[in-house]
Amino acid sequence: MTNTTRRLLVLLSVVLMFSGSLLRAQEDKKNFLDWMVTDQGIIEQMRPMHPEATMVDAFPRLPIDTTLDVTRYEIVWDMYSALLTDREKRPARKAEASVRITARSRVDAMAEVVLNSVSLIIDSVVSQGVKLPFTTASNRLTITAPKPLDRGQEITFTVYYAITQDQSWLSIYSRGDVEQNGIPTGSFFTFAQPEGARTWLPCNDVPTDKALMTVRVRVPKDFTVVSNGLPTDSVPDGDTASWQSWAHDQPMPTYLLTINAAVYKYYPQEYRRKDNTVVPILNYHYDVDHQGAQFNAVGALANSSKWFEALESRLGRYPFASYGHVTVTPIQFGGMEHQTMSTINRIWLNGNYENGYVHEVAHHWIGDLVTCATWADIWLNEGGASFCEALYYEYVDGQAGYLNRLDRFRSSYLRVGLTGTPVYNPPPAALFSSALTYAKAGWIYHMIRRNASSEDDFFATWREYFDRYRLGSAQTWEFLEFLKQKLPNPKVPWDVFFDQWLVKSGHPVLNVNLVSSQPGTYNLTIRQTQSGATVPNAFVMSLRVRAKKGAEEIDRVVQVAKPTETVTWDLPFTPDTVIVDPNRDILCEVESTITSVDDSETSSSWLKIVGRQPLAIGNELVVASDAAWRGQLRLVDVAGRTVAGGSIDGGIGVIATDGLSVGRYLLVADDGNRRLSLPVALFNP
Repeated sequence: MTNTTRRLLVLLSVVLMFSGSLLRAQEDKKNFLDWMVTDQGIIEQMRPMHPEATMVDAFPRLPIDTTLDVTRYEIVWDMYSALLTDREKRPARKAEASVRITARSRVDAMAEVVLNSVSLIIDSVVSQGVKLPFTTASNRLTITAPKPLDRGQEITFTVYYAITQDQSWLSIYSRGDVEQNGIPTGSFFTFAQPEGARTWLPCNDVPTDKALMTVRVRVPKDFTVVSNGLPTDSVPDGDTASWQSWAHDQPMPTYLLTINAAVYKYYPQEYRRKDNTVVPILNYHYDVDHQGAQFNAVGALANSSKWFEALESRLGRYPFASYGHVTVTPIQFGGMEHQTMSTINRIWLNGNYENGYVHEVAHHWIGDLVTCATWADIWLNEGGASFCEALYYEYVDGQAGYLNRLDRFRSSYLRVGLTGTPVYNPPPAALFSSALTYAKAGWIYHMIRRNASSEDDFFATWREYFDRYRLGSAQTWEFLEFLKQKLPNPKVPWDVFFDQWLVKSGHPVLNVNLVSSQPGTYNLTIRQTQSGATVPNAFVMSLRVRAKKGAEEIDRVVQVAKPTETVTWDLPFTPDTVIVDPNRDILCEVESTITSVDDSETSSSWLKIVGRQPLAIGNELVVASDAAWRGQLRLVDVAGRTVAGGSIDGGIGVIATDGLSVGRYLLVADDGNRRLSLPVALFNP
């Protein structure tokens, strides 16, 4: 296979659509995975394969290549010419660059240092004034060391190279390009996740190898360079250019490195804790957007201190010395948690994207401080940050805000539902699936919280996990083992929980009956009806069911482990409603619930839904009954809340579905003497 055929390829075609509000909440990173690797070895590195787990105590443990440990990158770029030359006029060498790398061998007799390098022109490699032999093949830069390195020995060398790409992972816009694209100023900016850094930096491009990094860039004099950490100097270079430098005092993987420049306005903020310690917040955006009519950075960032306050209350102290936001455009996604300097889409400055800002701050614990060790474990990063969106709204709006955020994730997930892949180790095309890697994974964190014997213990354990793997990386199995050690009495065994929710796919679909067997005694039957190639026939759950009659209610928790479970339930009243999972502890669908003191009352001979199912949202739900029947109609969601209603008079009733969410509901018909529940499914047309 030639280098040409190994180059990064085409834009991924399938992008799961968000609702408007959900899009505002997430990074939508799937939209910038517009290049993929065709080299099978690199794909395997990005998504290591594993056999289907058949034992719940055998969660996959993927091999990690620890041959090389890069400890420092000192990056120098000259972007002056590129920023002043229109794209169609730039030469093949878009920018001249160098990087001084210090690396340590983790094996004995390492004769070669192998780095990732894609589409870069490598001019030379120099160590202590001596040129080192090197080869470039198979998207690798292989450097011959002056002598073999034993375990623990270091080598420092400088790679002189040219960048050949100016779109995708590194985007460059000159002033002429600005006029064509409607951008406020000329600019350049980088992205790297999952493996784009290798297109603009020869590096060990894996999430497990964290290194200290410094950046020095030459730009036109009115430009401001922005990178990770803090600015260290700005030195004029003649009358028209300057060299600007940044440094970060904590190690990070290459995918969290960011390098940007534009004619930026600097807007400083700070988060001041009650103990008067301060986290400086460095914001960079276009001057026209500072307090503009369409984009208003001051307004969009007004709650920045509250984001930190809320997250620190759950996750512990913010782990870095500074934070910041750098605005870029045009991009096809929302944000990216580059360590200490989150990149944001300009659209976020319109004030409607607070969830996204919170998501990126949360990543600094979940993804930056502790990083997923392989891309198979990406759910750890994205699911954790999504869960933190719900935690933020719990902090500011209470339980209602928390559950509302989870409901939005649930709706997003159900667009895929039982047809989705497992959350753990997704195929490359689904690496940043909004439905799975974000929405379902966020629910998995919520269910981990609920599965713990104590919520306080869960958050204490989570903070201890961050300390245990601080500035390192972890695989899913390590998170699992940590939970087993620290939270030993879950409602569902942790091995079973992780297997059914991560290695397997789907969710429980429940059919629940409560039928009187004798006065005061009921049989509660729970059936699981989900199906799919990798979907469990039976999820193991600690399922809460609530029986209600008017203001009276009683809960029963059933330990479910089989496709059908039946338990006896003594009740002091005749219930008229059954609510399954009233506290929304489990990501499930309720296909139907029936409450009856007589099996004949569940018959639908006297009432039926007219038309085809499922029903498109916005259409009317039409119900027909016996002409003599008069009663009320309610549409009830899976949490037991009435979301729409109507009545039947003369044999026909109508319920409007405008504004409802995708999912399953129950149509409840009741006249005070006779009651029936029928399942209803709604979808987006």
